[in-house]
Amino acid sequence: MDNYLERLKRLQTSLKRKKLSAFLVTHPANRRYLSGYTALDHGIQETAGVLLIPARGEPFLLTDSRYILQAREEARGFSVRLFARGLVPGLQKLLPELGVKNLGFESHYLLHSSAGRLAKLAASLDVKLVPFTEMIERLRVVKTEEEIARIRDAVLLNEKVFQKVYPAIRPGKSEAQIALAIENIMRETGADRPSFETIVAFGTNAAKPHAVPGDRILNKGETVLVDMG
Repeated sequence: MDNYLERLKRLQTSLKRKKLSAFLVTHPANRRYLSGYTALDHGIQETAGVLLIPARGEPFLLTDSRYILQAREEARGFSVRLFARGLVPGLQKLLPELGVKNLGFESHYLLHSSAGRLAKLAASLDVKLVPFTEMIERLRVVKTEEEIARIRDAVLLNEKVFQKVYPAIRPGKSEAQIALAIENIMRETGADRPSFETIVAFGTNAAKPHAVPGDRILNKGETVLVDMG
């Protein structure tokens, strides 16, 4: 909890320095970094929620009915608001309520259609939109001791998983079988989930950096590519 409060304070200090009334956070990684809210987006077109962080005062998390209980449990210190008809209608009341005049937003993670609706709303409310691409990312560059410890733990866990799965990488096994084994062992070892889709590729498939594990069988002497985390 203290880490999230400290991150919010750092962001709010930055907002004041840049003369922004509030900042709209749409990127899921940045949303989690600031709030602790762990819900996953199902693509940029279907968000699990956005944050509205005023330069002063209480921050807000806007989400829909599918995530409202999780948001209230996880995003402590946030006022959780339900938007039943989409993000823009949800902001229509909240921006005037907060007296927002200059609104920063993550221009690198907003659909063109959503940006258009947001621009129309801002114009109707006499709010100036200010695009940013690395506002939260710059905060995330500086790691706390706890974050560094978590990174070390993740590296050690990844090494342990590979050591356990290594004996199974033998001729006769398929790429998909090894990928499944890796992800099962990750969870058994204490991981929440993979940080990205596990890549396992054999032979000529290993020349594809983002190969998708399939039913190709490993033959003796073939190259094996594993990308996991």
